[in-house]
Amino acid sequence: MLTAIIVVVILMTPSLLQDVFRLPPSSVQLANLAGAAVLCFSTLATAVATDRFGFRRVTLMLLPFLAIATYALYMGAERFPSLLLPLYTFAGVGAGAAVLAPLIMVRAFPPPVRFSGVSFSYNISYAVFGGLTPVAVSWFAHLNPLSPAHYITAVTALGWVSIWKAPTTPLSEEIQRGSSITSDDKNSHETAQAERSSPL
Repeated sequence: MLTAIIVVVILMTPSLLQDVFRLPPSSVQLANLAGAAVLCFSTLATAVATDRFGFRRVTLMLLPFLAIATYALYMGAERFPSLLLPLYTFAGVGAGAAVLAPLIMVRAFPPPVRFSGVSFSYNISYAVFGGLTPVAVSWFAHLNPLSPAHYITAVTALGWVSIWKAPTTPLSEEIQRGSSITSDDKNSHETAQAERSSPL
């Protein structure tokens, strides 16, 4: 999901808009700059919102918003090119959903293996999909101008399902809770043995 949002919405869209819709480079670059600037604030706001409201509530609102914004960007570029700047800004807000992927990865690994777990999963996925996404999206874009939006929608749907299937409690907390329960059981067992062995 992170790869799709950053690569397609931010990095590839300017060239696609120029090649597919024949938009002037100056207006496309200005709109892309506005979208990237808004993305910086959107990722921060998304992270704060997940801390306050939880991953699932934010996902329920933000991922459909991203899909709608991407469709609006590509459909607007074809029919209303004069609205490219606000539409790209709109898409930049939705692209803040890119931060959900690293946040969920950090929660998925306990502290002893968090660095290696996040770095391995992040780099492998980014290498595979970061290499395949530009080729696939560029090829499909010449067949269907809305194919980048279709791709983003498919990836966000997969991300939505993955986040909703993920445990609500971080794995590290579950491990710590299990350790504390085991420790409490051990202490209770030792206390019971001491009481049975103590003289009346």
